[in-house]
Amino acid sequence: MHHSCFLAAAAIILLSFTSAKADELSFDLPKLETGKSSPISLWSTYYHIWSAKEKNTGIPLLNKNNKKLTGNLSEKDWCLAAIEGTVVVQASNGSVKTFNYADKKGENQVDCSKTLNISPIKNSWIKATGKSRFKLAQGKYGDGVNSYKLIPYRTIAVDSSKIPYGTVVYIPKARGVTIKLPSGKNATHDGYFYAADTGGAIEANHIDVFSGTQTANPFPQFIYSKPESTFDAFVVTDPAINEKLTKLHL
Repeated sequence: MHHSCFLAAAAIILLSFTSAKADELSFDLPKLETGKSSPISLWSTYYHIWSAKEKNTGIPLLNKNNKKLTGNLSEKDWCLAAIEGTVVVQASNGSVKTFNYADKKGENQVDCSKTLNISPIKNSWIKATGKSRFKLAQGKYGDGVNSYKLIPYRTIAVDSSKIPYGTVVYIPKARGVTIKLPSGKNATHDGYFYAADTGGAIEANHIDVFSGTQTANPFPQFIYSKPESTFDAFVVTDPAINEKLTKLHL
């Protein structure tokens, strides 16, 4: 899907993520006994960090005040940064910074429907993508809502009217799945996720799993990106698990 030149740039940029704390990306929580609990039915998509390099020509990321945050990016990188919500940009001087989507209240910079060949009739959300504005992220992997940090394979974006922010969700189909960490090492997921983000297309029982630097589907066991492809999940009330994942995101 991605061109080799993009992958080379991504390899350079992702070096900045290899120094994560050992416990930040550990997945050693105990199996949840779900026999006496009532499941909730969810369906899922996934999102990730987009990686980009500044170009001589293109379009910069702007903040809410229309001030430049970066040098020029290609139209494709710009649009995909807006869609994913988090982008790591390698500047022309070699420095690397992470930016987050802030809002879509600015004037249109790019026709992302044309750039990405996405039908605005079938996907009305693409119309406002070119109005996106950004901010410098505080977290290593970007920021969610309510000052939460995004954590790969832990954070989920939710509709807070369905799943309140700060909720821990256990997905049995995620437990035991091998995932690739930003360092390149593999880990085995324990099934627990934390509601710390949202998105314009996240409604009702739709969740979006944050996969960090991994661009491929991290959980093909349950992520089908189709509303009709639902799976069982459980809201976790264990105070020790809730406290651990809350601290991880703050």
